[in-house]
Amino acid sequence: MVKLKKRVICKEELKKYERRQVFESTPSVEEWLNYWLETYILDSCSNSTYANFKSYCCSHIIPMLGDYLITDLDYRHFQCYIDRKLENGRLDQKGGLSIRTIKEHMQVLKSALQKAVEAGLLTHNPCIGIRFPKSIQKEIKVLTHREQEALTSSINCVWKYNSDLAMMIALYSGLRIGEVAALRLDDIDFVNRRIRIDESLNRTTVYQADGYIAHPLVYGNTKTQKVRFTPISDTLYNMLSIYMKTMPKEIKRDPKNPLFMNRNKKAMEPRNLTYHFQKKLKNLNIYDIHFHSLRHTFATRALESGMNIKYCSAILGHSNTSITENIYMHATIEQLQREIQKMDNAASMKAATPHS
Repeated sequence: MVKLKKRVICKEELKKYERRQVFESTPSVEEWLNYWLETYILDSCSNSTYANFKSYCCSHIIPMLGDYLITDLDYRHFQCYIDRKLENGRLDQKGGLSIRTIKEHMQVLKSALQKAVEAGLLTHNPCIGIRFPKSIQKEIKVLTHREQEALTSSINCVWKYNSDLAMMIALYSGLRIGEVAALRLDDIDFVNRRIRIDESLNRTTVYQADGYIAHPLVYGNTKTQKVRFTPISDTLYNMLSIYMKTMPKEIKRDPKNPLFMNRNKKAMEPRNLTYHFQKKLKNLNIYDIHFHSLRHTFATRALESGMNIKYCSAILGHSNTSITENIYMHATIEQLQREIQKMDNAASMKAATPHS
């Protein structure tokens, strides 16, 4: 046992020694973040995750903290970073960043500095214990019942107007825009009346070795990395039936074809769906609503109708029910009020019943 323990310690010390040799002296924050991105993140995460981390580092963290040596960092630097980003952190100079976004920045920095600790370049992680101001949850945008009826009435479900059906799938199934765009023909199961969601289609940023930055359209995993199924309601079933009947036969032949295509017979990307959605809303005089609001509307209507929050959470693809509860608190409170009223009504009826 003693020999094995010594061998493990020696191996760890050797790793630390090898990492120290990358830098002739203590690295700056910029040097370490770039090294961390290329060494630990590039090959271990998805392209979108790497692109997000790279953006946080290059656009935010490095411009403010990049010149400091990693050994000089302490809580004062991080507190200053948080305060400035809250006040005027947006890249377009139109205000501050949200607490949630700044927390993501600090999580990236914390992870990078933890690797510096493991490499023996730091004695401790100065990011641990940083406090953030309390975040104020923004009110989610949901279609009113009248707006929802107006949107649904304007829909043409024939294949020619495929973006219309995309909106309805989001509204009646709660899918994210990337999940809607990624749907293929064989994801629609008419027999079991359900939709399979196992991919998401999004534009991502890829930093290539020659310095070129590409923005390819990529099929990737869903947000929770899991396959899920969502039931097809009668309303959506009828819409899908019309859509499939009017679809050209040559497209139906390949079950792996995208459900929603552009003029070039390629998958319709999320930004095109957003464009058509906003155009329709403008014609209906509906404002301050985004494509993601369709997902919010689905969840709100489901909870308003009394759907168990566990089932609603599963349909939405949330990793746990607490996420659903936190986002749709307004709907769950209304549901609780109805349950309390039922109890009150039951008590009143019992009291009014004459005793024999």
